[in-house]
Amino acid sequence: MNYHIRTMSINNLKKEIEKYGIKKIKKILYNSNFSVLLKEEQNINCSDLKKVLTTNYGAISINTVPFTGRLPLDKYIVCDNKTKNKVWWTINNGNNKPININTWYFLKKLVVNQLSNKKIFVMDFFCGTDIHNRLKIRFITEIPWQAHFVRNMFIMPNKKDLEKFKPDFIILNGARCKNIMWNKYNLNSEVFIAFNFTENIQIIGGTLYNGEIKKGIFLIMNYFLPSRNVLPMHCAANISKSNNVTLFFGLSGTGKTTLSNIKNYYLIGDDEHGWNNNGHVFNFEGGCYTKIMNLTNINNPEIFSAIKKNAILENVVVLDNGFVDFSDNKNTENTRVSFPISYIRKKNKSELFANNVKNIIFLTADYFRVLPLVSILSLEQSQYYFLSGFTTKLSNTELNVIKPTPTFSACFSEPFLPLHPIIYTKLLTNHLLKNNINVFLVNTGWDYYGSRISIKKTKIIINNILNFNINKKLLNIIPIFNLLVPKSLDGLDSNLLDPRNYYINKEVWQYKAKILARLLRNNFSRFLDTDLGKLIIKSGPEI
Repeated sequence: MNYHIRTMSINNLKKEIEKYGIKKIKKILYNSNFSVLLKEEQNINCSDLKKVLTTNYGAISINTVPFTGRLPLDKYIVCDNKTKNKVWWTINNGNNKPININTWYFLKKLVVNQLSNKKIFVMDFFCGTDIHNRLKIRFITEIPWQAHFVRNMFIMPNKKDLEKFKPDFIILNGARCKNIMWNKYNLNSEVFIAFNFTENIQIIGGTLYNGEIKKGIFLIMNYFLPSRNVLPMHCAANISKSNNVTLFFGLSGTGKTTLSNIKNYYLIGDDEHGWNNNGHVFNFEGGCYTKIMNLTNINNPEIFSAIKKNAILENVVVLDNGFVDFSDNKNTENTRVSFPISYIRKKNKSELFANNVKNIIFLTADYFRVLPLVSILSLEQSQYYFLSGFTTKLSNTELNVIKPTPTFSACFSEPFLPLHPIIYTKLLTNHLLKNNINVFLVNTGWDYYGSRISIKKTKIIINNILNFNINKKLLNIIPIFNLLVPKSLDGLDSNLLDPRNYYINKEVWQYKAKILARLLRNNFSRFLDTDLGKLIIKSGPEI
């Protein structure tokens, strides 16, 4: 039964895994292909492991209820001699909460006991297409559709690669175990996502949500790459036929996947990338994981067409006839799909690797309805808005976020930054100083009437950026924020470009603008203990 690539003896692999503490392994399925995983997912004996449903689209559907979003308050990093002076400990907001080694050993034992005496799935893969800056990851789970998710999302080695595969980092996913003694160990709940950068192991317990796997690996890359002068980025990236690269930074739901995946442009990736010291941008992943609430073939045909065999639908409502009601939020607003990136590629390339960055776009969803649709940023403003990361969290991307909530996410990826944001900002600055790069702030938030700004309008703006039209236009200055905006744009009503035009009473705009300005300044105060923060504070809004 050739279920997997046999590049090593299963007995030798078993011995390696037993060193992690997993005992009495019944069977190992190693780097299983899609057909094997589908057979395992549909196994009647997997009913207690959340057996999948098959939809009429060919994609499978899985359910991670009760947790359908990330749990940032349940994320921990071991504080030891290696990390105590390196990690950006952010105890108050819960992003990088420390635990001691005794708590780690207790949690790890829960996970390895959960995985012991089981049939387990082992996936060895790469994170990163740059062979000099990628990490070799080993993922272990008892749940077949989690292995399927990993195969969708990351870069699978070939047989030759696997012959010498030695993992840099190990993920032990004991999703079904819970820490009932969480209160004794001063933890947040029975759920835990913990990282040990001395042992180079991540453990997961208590949640089935696939986003914890994906973003956990992103955090790992954010820990290791800066020491190699590589900037890890929470951004989408595409490249034109003339090899001009555009980066789209933004939190989940701000439009990275949709806006980067456009006609006549090759999609490098839709969410996570690295930018090395030679100026090359490379994808961390080999797949896409995107929100699909209210998805239709009309509003997003590229994503809709990717929902087919081997794709995984997450927490959607499947009707009796096998069709999916993409508008039903019964389980969550954060319904998602994962699929191989080849499903939405416009053309094939041998590697996801590109140079010549020409445009950077910061996508911000403005809940206050005061920011322009598009602004041109100076170097100092680019640093300021990158470090600020103002946007709006969308419902259920994280637990207990039940309505749009204004927030500040440093570098547009604060929940996944184990190091201080200044480190990543300096890496970005180095690229901006070395290259002639246009930087824009694009608002994908809410219009004056309280509706989300239409994708159609935003795509018109993106096309103007990609065609280098904006800098050629006459410009206005928006007060308070001192942002430069074009007076006109091809294909767009010029009245939409100045947000003050939305208000009959301009004082209403000014009132709301001052609220956001104060929030920006208050948030930025946490960076004023750094030289860079002191230098660029003047580029922020004035009150």
